[in-house]
Amino acid sequence: MSGNRSSGRTYVSASSTLKVPAATRSVSALEAFSRHKHRSGVFRVQSTPARSWSVSSRLICCGTTSEGGEMARAESNGDLGPINKPSIVMNDALYAYLLKHTREPPILRKIREETSTMRGSQMQTPPEQINLLTLLIELSGAKRAIEVGVFSGYSAVAIAMALPEDGKLVGCERDGNILNVARGFMEEAGLTHKVDLREGPGKDTLDELIAEGGTGQYDFVYIDADKRGYLAYYEQCLQLVRQGGLIVLDNVLWYGKTADPEVNDKQTVAIRELNDKLVRDERITFTILPVGDGVSLCRKR
Repeated sequence: MSGNRSSGRTYVSASSTLKVPAATRSVSALEAFSRHKHRSGVFRVQSTPARSWSVSSRLICCGTTSEGGEMARAESNGDLGPINKPSIVMNDALYAYLLKHTREPPILRKIREETSTMRGSQMQTPPEQINLLTLLIELSGAKRAIEVGVFSGYSAVAIAMALPEDGKLVGCERDGNILNVARGFMEEAGLTHKVDLREGPGKDTLDELIAEGGTGQYDFVYIDADKRGYLAYYEQCLQLVRQGGLIVLDNVLWYGKTADPEVNDKQTVAIRELNDKLVRDERITFTILPVGDGVSLCRKR
């Protein structure tokens, strides 16, 4: 199935389509479709010529292509210079291939499948991003970790599994009901001795860790919580991690909305402000990776 070249775009998945008028802003249309199909399967977007969009789970790729298939310089690039290599368009077949070559222990697969039936399941970190987190933990030799935003425990269990036997993860989650779900999975995975799950607002829990003498005592932090709180969490976690410690922030591309100047809801603005701060923050070595919905890696100098 292909998009109608004159009447607009057709958004395609294995089980449904959504046609959007040509005048509709691309990112808004993508968000509407992602809310409709998010996490129910991998889907792709077919669009009018000269514009290529793709949404896959929590990954969004956008590129402007010429007739010869080369990436042209986008109008929004300003003075960034030419784009020398186009982005990979993650269609359903390619994402399925990626998942096929992504390792996922049985307990994580179980958590992912059970979480998919829960309200808010779109908040769960995708498997390929989990593998990135665990690899970073192993490469850095992390022993003490923090997660801000535990949800059902998928990423928390993965982090705890990656830590050494004498490692410790402090998990911050404000929703007591969902935290109990995470506790159950921790028990099933045999990881309760490695994990300290704390109920309450993330900012309060991080303040507690600082008050407990945790400044400079942690190796790794994963932040995946309320987006308007990211800047505060980042500053607190920058105190808590040691020199050379790593802070990872999720959703920093925010379904592509960060790049659309016409999208200015409070969460999008908060993430833009965060990204603008991080790229200029000389206290860290910094990069954004287009994995999942975009992840920031911040190594404390």
